[in-house]
Amino acid sequence: MSYIRKLPSGKWQATVRGKDGRKHTRTDRLMSVVRSWAKDQEARISHGDMRDPRAGEIRVGEWYRRRSAARAAKASAAKNASLWAVHCEPKWGDWPMNAVTRMEAQEWVSELQQTRRARHQGKPAQGERVPLLSAETIAAIVHVMSGLYRAAVKEHPPIVLANPFADLELPPIEPRSVDFYEPDEAAALYEAAGEIDPKWRTFIELGTQVGLRFEELAGLHRRDDPQGPATVAEVEAVAPGGPGPGGHAGGDVGSHGRTRPERSGVHVADGRTGH
Repeated sequence: MSYIRKLPSGKWQATVRGKDGRKHTRTDRLMSVVRSWAKDQEARISHGDMRDPRAGEIRVGEWYRRRSAARAAKASAAKNASLWAVHCEPKWGDWPMNAVTRMEAQEWVSELQQTRRARHQGKPAQGERVPLLSAETIAAIVHVMSGLYRAAVKEHPPIVLANPFADLELPPIEPRSVDFYEPDEAAALYEAAGEIDPKWRTFIELGTQVGLRFEELAGLHRRDDPQGPATVAEVEAVAPGGPGPGGHAGGDVGSHGRTRPERSGVHVADGRTGH
């Protein structure tokens, strides 16, 4: 499977043939070095760990097409394809996978921070008035490239040995301001939801007025009101801190450590509030 020969230059060269039929060589002035390398390669081949040093020469664009074909059903495929076509392919598509360094990847991030959006307000955009790429978009673009290299590293044997796009210094993503509905806006939303189905009005009112999370809303059941018709939604939510002193944010705490907010006029018309 391997052989060693002395070259006219006086150096020694070991040649190993892989399972794919390709020859792999190593040259050194010491015979002991190439012999040791040949034995190591033979051991790797026998265990299925032989890596072709030229595997990393595959172009980034070709590797993207191969990986995309295997992930076409992913929900994020369309968004990633758009980011790839606009930002990644023009820069990296023709590069060999093993040629990209971390420094070059970090320089690219700096370029992205000075790049303006290709589309703005739903339309193709050009000019100085077009905003720069947001920190969220830059992170998503880098994630596309990092995903390509993560997959290449995980191949057996690996196509490349390192991911130059991992843990780059990205622009910080600032928290977005929280917008609240004005009373008249909330009332209009309740009315519109109620016209579709009264249960959706209940669902939205509970989330807006009581502050329940979606998972809590979806798990609610209708409960009969002992003092009237079976239409009033009596909500019980687990106290934020759990049972015990200081484990609730207000309201009546029962013997089981549950908070019962005051009834806010929210009604369940029929059946369950959630699913």
